[in-house]
Amino acid sequence: MKKFYWLIGICCLTFYVNGQNIPSPTLYLADNQYLISPAWAGIGDSYKIRTLGQWQWLDVQDAPRTYFVSVNGRLSGKTGFGVLLSDDENGFTSIRSATFSLAYHLILDADKYRFLSFGMSYRFSNFNVDTSSFSGGQPDPAIGGDRSLDESNFDFGLLYRANGFFLNLSFTDIINRSEAEFTAREPLSISKINVYAGYEFDLASTRTGYLVAEPSVNYHYFSADGRSETDFNLKITQEERDFSYWGGLTFRIETDESNPQLLSLTPMMGLKYRNFTFGYGYQTFFTETSAFNNNTHLLSLGYDFGGAESNCICTQVRGIK
Repeated sequence: MKKFYWLIGICCLTFYVNGQNIPSPTLYLADNQYLISPAWAGIGDSYKIRTLGQWQWLDVQDAPRTYFVSVNGRLSGKTGFGVLLSDDENGFTSIRSATFSLAYHLILDADKYRFLSFGMSYRFSNFNVDTSSFSGGQPDPAIGGDRSLDESNFDFGLLYRANGFFLNLSFTDIINRSEAEFTAREPLSISKINVYAGYEFDLASTRTGYLVAEPSVNYHYFSADGRSETDFNLKITQEERDFSYWGGLTFRIETDESNPQLLSLTPMMGLKYRNFTFGYGYQTFFTETSAFNNNTHLLSLGYDFGGAESNCICTQVRGIK
């Protein structure tokens, strides 16, 4: 039994060294764009608190689960900040990180609502393997002690907005490792490239609000193993005077092979009432592990507070449209 747990630990280490990135959040459509890039920090009139939970394999003990807590807002007319805490637990392993971001927003053309934003983040991460679970909490010389690793890295984001169009380019973990920590086969580059583009436009107007559509594409490239994924999204929002509600759909496709494969399908819904936001998604997988991983739940809760309308249109919400 000890050997079995040790094999599980080795598998977790292998997963870590071949791609340390915390899983890409799927529920970013629930007003969680700051999770994608630091360049989104500070856009809006309020400070935004967002929480996000992802629970996988609910029928399996110690199944993967990921949590995000973030806050972002304006420091001044054109400057934004963000803080993101995350906790990714996968069996006997965990990755915890704290990210601190600054963003600066520029006006390219005020009449045509064209803006350019830059964002930079510093992140401190801790990776840990809890070997005490392998032997019932008793020390075992054959297994050794817990493994823990601290790392620092940086992210960079660039965001262009023009009327309802947006294009974001971001780089995560841009600094390569100087040496392998666990195995000789461990990749020194763990960076991720993200390209996120979309367009928001009005479908119809009503007496009290309007109906908005937002198709978008989100491309991810992972340098650690050379794989890539692409999200194809559609979000429909009904905006009212005091509240709004929306529905969306995300197709995630593996695009690094000659024959693209559908990885997951995520229908989602949400609403915003005054300062409170809510979002829920149910992710269905179409991979080899789908028999065990077909019931992933995603939940987002948020609250907007404080702040005041910016005197610069480059950070106002209406500047996104």
